[in-house]
Parts: sequence; C-alpha cells; structure tokens
Amino acid sequence: MSTLNWTTTSTWIDDSIEVLSNISDKININELAEKVNNGEILGDRKLSSSKRVFSAIKARYLNKDEEKVLALSKVIKSNLSKQEKYNHMFLYYLEYETLAKAFLEGYIFNNYNEYSQKTFTQKDLDRFFEKLFEEKKYMLSKNLQQEISEQSINKVRNQLMKFLEDFKWGEKKDEKLYIKRPNLSAEWFVYVLFYYFSTETIDILDVHRSNVFNKFLLNKYDIEYFISQANIKGLIDVQRLGDINIISKKNGGILEYARNY
Repeated sequence: MSTLNWTTTSTWIDDSIEVLSNISDKININELAEKVNNGEILGDRKLSSSKRVFSAIKARYLNKDEEKVLALSKVIKSNLSKQEKYNHMFLYYLEYETLAKAFLEGYIFNNYNEYSQKTFTQKDLDRFFEKLFEEKKYMLSKNLQQEISEQSINKVRNQLMKFLEDFKWGEKKDEKLYIKRPNLSAEWFVYVLFYYFSTETIDILDVHRSNVFNKFLLNKYDIEYFISQANIKGLIDVQRLGDINIISKKNGGILEYARNY
C-alpha cells in the first residue's frame, strides 16, 4: 500500500542541483555523503544542516532506479534552461513527496481544468485536508493517523503553498497561490513517458488511462498536443491505424534519451 509522505521540509532545489551535478557515470551514495562531510558539497552550511538537507535530497532524487537517477544527473549537467531542469526535477520530487502529488492531482487538477481555477486560497487547503482525512487518512503514518498537531498542519500548509512557487509552477502572494504552469517542452513530455513506461511501444490509450500527467495539470487535449509535437520533432514515432494508436520510442531507455540533451 502506498503512503502519503507528510511534506514539512523545504524543496532545497539549488542544493539538489549541486548534489546531482556531482554524480558521474555511477551512483555512489557513500562517496556523495563523504563529500558532504568534508564540505565539498553543501559546504556553505553547518555540517548538521548539510547532513539533514542531503538526507532529504537522497530520499527525493537518489533512492530510485539507477538509470533514472543518472538520467536526471545528465539533465542537470546539460545546457537546458534552468526552468527545464526544474521541470524534470519536479517529476522526481512529486514521486517522493506524495502528499504534494495528491494535492496536485487530487484537488488542483480538477479545479484547474474543469473550472479554469488559477487562484487557490486557505479555503482550498481546508477542503483538500477535509477530503484527505475522510478518504485517505489510512495512507498516513500511524502516528499521524492518531494525532496531528496544529504546528505540523501549519508546516504542511506552508509547504503545499510554497513548493509550487519554488519550482516556478505558481506564485504565493497574500496567502493565495496563483498557478502559473510554465511552458513545457515536447522533450520533457517524452522524458516523462520514458520514466513511467518501460516498454518499447506504448498504447496511447494507456497514457490517457494512466493519469500520469494529471499532477502536471495536463488534460487529454494537452497530451494529444504534446504527442503530436514530439512526433513532429522526431522524438517518438506515432502510428495511428483504426483502433491501433501506438507510440514507439527512440534512443533506447531513459538514460540514452537524456544523453541526447
């Protein structure tokens, strides 16, 4: 059973970029930890703080399939714009910070696409938490199921408002969150496909059914647009014949794809 991680800590995006930039062709957590200990990485902090930040970064980005970690490292060290790098990191962040993901795909997505709601307030957070505690409280840790302090709730509220701003997907102002989804590229879209679909061919219907792109606030029309753009750019091959609607990958797996960045 999946769990909802209670998001209480900062995104530490620039620190995460620093760590990911120190990965070469293999992942060596012990080597990275040693660089933290000797101040080579995250050296502008006290050691205790550096270790705490590194622990969060490791959980969010490094404790995954090796190819996916190395692929993200290639993206971070590429010449892509800072926002493009943020967009790729956002994928990994949401896969670990599952409460933040639930907020996006379980609350913001519907309001954003069905009602064109771009501004979210504390009342929206109240509704989200009310629904969460009614339907998914069992997915929280046992301690949180028994009791959640007001201080803990407030930390989570702040982070659910703040993390979108940090990744430049929104802006927090006057206790309101303004959704400002950045321009997304066909290259990023295909990267997400590589991340979630391991087979060489992908049924387009399966992409729509998977709800993979809900957390990125993309509806079915957005998805079809990006499939078309990726096909035009030669990033994928698309075959549409009757009931057959298939995406064929190029460039092997996600790591090979990222090397082309």
